[in-house]
Amino acid sequence: MTITSWSRPVNAVLFDLDGTLIHTAPDITAAVNQMLKIRNLPILPEALVTNLIGRGSPILIERVFNVLDIHLSPGERLDALQVFQACYEDIVGTRARPFPGVVDALERLIDMNLKLAVVTNKYHRFAMRLLRQFHMSSMFDLVVGGDTLEVRKPNPLPLLHACDSLGVPVSQSLYVGDSPIDVEAAKAAGLPVFCVPYGYREGQPVSTLACDGFIETLADIPYLITGKLNTHRMQRTA
Repeated sequence: MTITSWSRPVNAVLFDLDGTLIHTAPDITAAVNQMLKIRNLPILPEALVTNLIGRGSPILIERVFNVLDIHLSPGERLDALQVFQACYEDIVGTRARPFPGVVDALERLIDMNLKLAVVTNKYHRFAMRLLRQFHMSSMFDLVVGGDTLEVRKPNPLPLLHACDSLGVPVSQSLYVGDSPIDVEAAKAAGLPVFCVPYGYREGQPVSTLACDGFIETLADIPYLITGKLNTHRMQRTA
């Protein structure tokens, strides 16, 4: 679906992190494979691990062992998760990078006096480390991590919590993500949701994302909000 403008007033923009703001798959893959090496198991290619990302570390680890056709007891799964987290603690930010245009887009939204938040399934401490590393933490009024509440996306509560904490009604907010769980969470929360065509979609085609529209890059968001996206796209391709 091609969107050229958005008619509702917008006072807050909420973002997913992994696959939307920052390309984190290389870090995550390295940590997964380090955990597997410790257990004397074969490593996995980045393209495969990327398709497992999206629902938080516990689900990621469960999916990794499902791919390897290895059944773990609850205790073994917890141990593998803890090893992964320790590996990720050492690796986080070493291979990751913001997607092109992200910082400039955030600066433009700040100049528009919009409130900004990150709502991610990544643990809060890891999200903050990445945002600080790339000098983005001060751009956001709020960061909701996968361990901030008792539930995570696709449950809508993290998005509702973010709107409430920002003091902005859902009707004046929008969400930007890249995956089926972003769309599911936003729809359940009553938030319009726009998706980038890159990112991590759990192996699903981009055409399956039932979002309100697609934006090519985050640089499109200011123009979307101000109703100038079509003109911006024409200028970009001229």
